[in-house]
Amino acid sequence: MNDSFDFIIVGGGTAGCILANRLTASGQYRVLMLEAGGEPRSLWIGIPAGFSKLLTNATYNWRFQTEPEEGTRGRVIAVPRGKGLGGPSVINDVPPSPLPRGTAITRPRVPSSGSVCKRQL
Repeated sequence: MNDSFDFIIVGGGTAGCILANRLTASGQYRVLMLEAGGEPRSLWIGIPAGFSKLLTNATYNWRFQTEPEEGTRGRVIAVPRGKGLGGPSVINDVPPSPLPRGTAITRPRVPSSGSVCKRQL
């Protein structure tokens, strides 16, 4: 087995996963990805109501917080950062749209070039 790699990616967040996918798509390069978290396996992932459960779960959130500051009246503020393959997208909440799926206001319009995506209002 060959233990050499063409690229090493530190962090399996959204950007790291996309980069690894693009680099390995042709089969030309070998990539090693280092990620401190694991695979996102919680049942709460992908459920909008699960957002609050994941915010307090040290398995999926680094649980960073600010230092107390005068401007916050000495409060400590949580700074959620996802831990695991997918990074912050593991715990990000995507609130459901009040409009039916596929309506003109919620559906992105993609020009024929496919290079730019604009919202149709």
